[in-house]
Amino acid sequence: MNRFKKVVSACVAVCMFGLFSCDKEENNTIAVESVEVTPTTIPPLEIGGTQAITVKVKPDGAGQGFEWQSSNNLIATYLTGTGEIKAGNTAGTATITFTSTADKTKSATVAVTVNAAVIEVTSVTVDQVEVSVVVGETQTVVATALPQGSSQVFSWVSSNSEVATVDDDGVISGVSPGTATITVSSAAFPSKTATVAVTVTPEGVAVEEIQTLEAIALFAGSSQTLTPTVLPAGATDKTITVESSASATVSVAQNDGVITLTANATGTATITVTSAANNNVTATIAVTVVNTLSDWATATGAAGLWEFDDPNDLTKATIGGDLTPHSSGYTAVTGGVVRVSSGTWFSAPHSIPTDKINDNDPSVVNNYTFMFDFRIPALNGDWYAFYNTDLNNSGGNWAECYLDGSINEGQGGKVGKGDYSAPFAQVDTWYRLVVVATAGNVKHYINGNKVLDTSNEHLSQLALQLNAVLLFADGDSYDAEFDIAATALWGRAFTDEEVAALGAY
Repeated sequence: MNRFKKVVSACVAVCMFGLFSCDKEENNTIAVESVEVTPTTIPPLEIGGTQAITVKVKPDGAGQGFEWQSSNNLIATYLTGTGEIKAGNTAGTATITFTSTADKTKSATVAVTVNAAVIEVTSVTVDQVEVSVVVGETQTVVATALPQGSSQVFSWVSSNSEVATVDDDGVISGVSPGTATITVSSAAFPSKTATVAVTVTPEGVAVEEIQTLEAIALFAGSSQTLTPTVLPAGATDKTITVESSASATVSVAQNDGVITLTANATGTATITVTSAANNNVTATIAVTVVNTLSDWATATGAAGLWEFDDPNDLTKATIGGDLTPHSSGYTAVTGGVVRVSSGTWFSAPHSIPTDKINDNDPSVVNNYTFMFDFRIPALNGDWYAFYNTDLNNSGGNWAECYLDGSINEGQGGKVGKGDYSAPFAQVDTWYRLVVVATAGNVKHYINGNKVLDTSNEHLSQLALQLNAVLLFADGDSYDAEFDIAATALWGRAFTDEEVAALGAY
């Protein structure tokens, strides 16, 4: 009687974790000792790829039937017809187990790794095609491979390492004066490259810092120049580059270190100023573009703004607290203007923190900025008072800023106290006066232009008292009638650039 039987080979699949059987002629007399898979290690496969393997049941005389099971059929399966591992359409790692059908305690496994489809790199770009670096200094260049999703691993090579070297992160180091070309290539697709022209200049004083305004507000349609300070003063190369985060809102240009900001539309933008000699040294300027004075005052942190645009309540504040009138000699004029008569003044509240500079009184405000939009009716010897820090407004306590109209018409009125500007003010003409006070100094600006910068014996009276200041008050009645369209107060001293940005009435 034949001791052997022949079994037709069959493969049964179960979805995802399929179990498959591949029977060969079984020998029931020789025990299975093991199952072997050759090769034991399979190199990573690409999606859809295959790898031939051999599965044997040991010893040779034992039944050679086996079944297989994948831990994830979406990643990898076994092709019984060809004896190959087949990569699926999903990247990842799966384990395929081969088990003897004669002895299910005997099995072998093989791990299969399937790599994601490789996105071909079509080009390589760099953020700087030309770089200047001082001997001993570094510059960083950033490379990008396109399209998005392709490998971002690069190789960097210098054409002349005696002049400039480059590391795997694109950091270029100046070695000696001269020129070199840095080539960056895609590690996955080496034929895709970009180049950087490098000029190394003799060792000098490196740039350490760039100082500029941290923030500025501009009116839409206006332009403003700024001059950043490159430190130290003896830096070898003070060249800068500039960039706007939103050119549609604020465009920027620079010429010989002078930046020009152009406010194109309301909104915000960040201006980045970078040292050309060391692109690791930067400064940023936050720019806000607005349409109205109230928006400008809000953006710059005004402590108070009074626009006199409600004829039914001329004391109402746009920002801060309402004014308290002393006397009723004030009237509304068409166009949001208040006419303040002689002997009439207002108490303006503020919440500016007090400060102490050097040995000055710590209970007063030494640093502040005032703005007045005004016009005068005559130049016939009258004096016009803008503000007074003496809250009693008593006799002998003069205002801290006047317009002197005591000169002949045609020459114009002049602003100041003790020291005065050149004549400028004409009758029935609007001006924007800005007074910037610090301990020991006071500056006067008309329509954004500085007209007086002085330190005199009256400066000790300039400090604001806690919580309030008087508008249009003078203890000796040097306070002729004039028109005011707006008054604003800030608790800090503006720079020349900020006053210029505030501009004219």
